[in-house]
Amino acid sequence: MHPALIVLTACLFALPYRAQVDQSDSSALKTLFLIQNQADRLFKNPSVKIQTASHDSLVAALEFILQCKDPLILPWDSLKSHFSVLIPANRRLLLITWNLPERNECNRYYGFLWQQATFKKNHFWQRKKNTTEALPSFVYRLHENTNWLKQKSPELYTGSAEQWPGMLYTAIVPANGYYLLLGWNGKDAYTQFKGIDVLWFDAEHQPHFGKPVFKIPKKNPKRMLFEYSKEAQMSLRYDPWSRRVIYSHLGPRDENPALLGQFAFYGPDGSFDALNERDNRWILEEAIDVRNKRSKLDNAPKPDTEQQIQLYPIK
Repeated sequence: MHPALIVLTACLFALPYRAQVDQSDSSALKTLFLIQNQADRLFKNPSVKIQTASHDSLVAALEFILQCKDPLILPWDSLKSHFSVLIPANRRLLLITWNLPERNECNRYYGFLWQQATFKKNHFWQRKKNTTEALPSFVYRLHENTNWLKQKSPELYTGSAEQWPGMLYTAIVPANGYYLLLGWNGKDAYTQFKGIDVLWFDAEHQPHFGKPVFKIPKKNPKRMLFEYSKEAQMSLRYDPWSRRVIYSHLGPRDENPALLGQFAFYGPDGSFDALNERDNRWILEEAIDVRNKRSKLDNAPKPDTEQQIQLYPIK
């Protein structure tokens, strides 16, 4: 193992598992830079033995960082070449996910979740009057349930931090009482998934994944999953202006009925569907028009150049 990793691992494992949130921010910053320097070695080294040792050290380092007083102030952008780091607009959450490829073209998924407690009277925690005491925070390591996609109906699976439906998250959308998560899972050598999951917290601030907030005809899923060919590319994004999730409609490559349900032959068919937010639920709208809407000003009368006053008279 690299000498720097040996020193880092020894220092980190000397700390209690649940370190206090008043850890030095400067120490966390130094650790963040060390992770950045070692990330290339971890993700590019083909040696499983070295990769495992480096990954264990990295996990310990991330947990140490998230126990600092305010992890949101750290320069997380420095890690975005290897990690997905998401902070919603309300800044009450920090979600870190990453994946490690395996030899069979599958991936293992890892993550951490930092949450700041919500201030609610007579609830789990109540701030004292006339105090500058910070709201408490909670750190959860996400442990992937590697069998969740093998279930008969993975869109109905309810996960937790210990039984996490692993994905590499690409976007987070705050809603009333939950967060919408957009993500990707490279299932196997033939197909991959993109998904829209739901993160919510119970009264004890424990995280849960999956909730029936979607209004889909004849379905009541807790998440939406889209399986398609490993060779295809699917668009899945949130549009903040229209407050909807827009995604590619998938179908087989040709109209051969034998290909229906054979997702290794599925890909975008050129059309798009959307989920529109309404009354804190997400309602399916099929075959939407994603072309840029023309501005109302496009049809406004253009000024008459001969009637304009010249600011600088031509000589």
